[in-house]
Amino acid sequence: MGDLLDRQLHRAFGGCSISRSKSGDTPDYFCAESVDRVFLAEAKGRYTSIGFATKEFDGWREQFNRVQVLDAAGIPRSVKGHVVATRFATERDSAVVRTTLLAEDPQSPGERPLDGELARVLGSAIIGSHYSRIAEKLDQPLLAAALRNGVTLPPEILVPVVVWELAMPPFKGRRFVGGYFSPDDTPAFRVMDGKVVANRNDPLRLDRPRATFFGVEEKIFRQIVSACRSTGRFDEQLNQLENIEPIYSGISMLRDGSIVGPAEFFLPISTATL
Repeated sequence: MGDLLDRQLHRAFGGCSISRSKSGDTPDYFCAESVDRVFLAEAKGRYTSIGFATKEFDGWREQFNRVQVLDAAGIPRSVKGHVVATRFATERDSAVVRTTLLAEDPQSPGERPLDGELARVLGSAIIGSHYSRIAEKLDQPLLAAALRNGVTLPPEILVPVVVWELAMPPFKGRRFVGGYFSPDDTPAFRVMDGKVVANRNDPLRLDRPRATFFGVEEKIFRQIVSACRSTGRFDEQLNQLENIEPIYSGISMLRDGSIVGPAEFFLPISTATL
């Protein structure tokens, strides 16, 4: 929400804007399930009791009345929302506390529903904002700026990347564009006997922090760059990763194609310029 609220979207997004209509908290997220299915979302977690008839839940509903989507003519459009509230329990009190999951779907105020081309325009802006943050983490500031503002990436601006392979089943061989974050200046990899291997600066110590890999599935990353090269908008739905099976507790892979995990599980195999 913070990336889009009270900011005039680029002309490529049809002149629509997202503004605060009242003071106070707003929903946490603008989400795009697909390029033309947009909704607002608010997630809450508590150890205390929750319920639809509580003052807290009323406050969460009210957040959806504090944000509005305006089309190019300044007419507010209603957006579907989702509130998901969860009551947690610890192992110590699980015998007496019943965990609860409550969900409700309030609408933001508007004279007309958000649909048609305007929904696609806003959906593209949300997807672009999401991948803009990912591009920043990948040290691609020019790509991030293009995604954030919905503008085309000129052909003279190149996107150099390193392609990595995941070395762990069940996704062994899956390719990602990415790199690693290191706790110090020690290189995380070295070449030994013509092969790239993980580098341990002090193999005698077991408490040294390791490097962390971050990347995006290669085909999805190429789709992102292709959209920036053509229109600057996501006119078609991006691929998503399906059937994500557990790999290792230290690796997290999401349907948007992003992945994070210990650098030792990944091997750099080639470079590319997109």
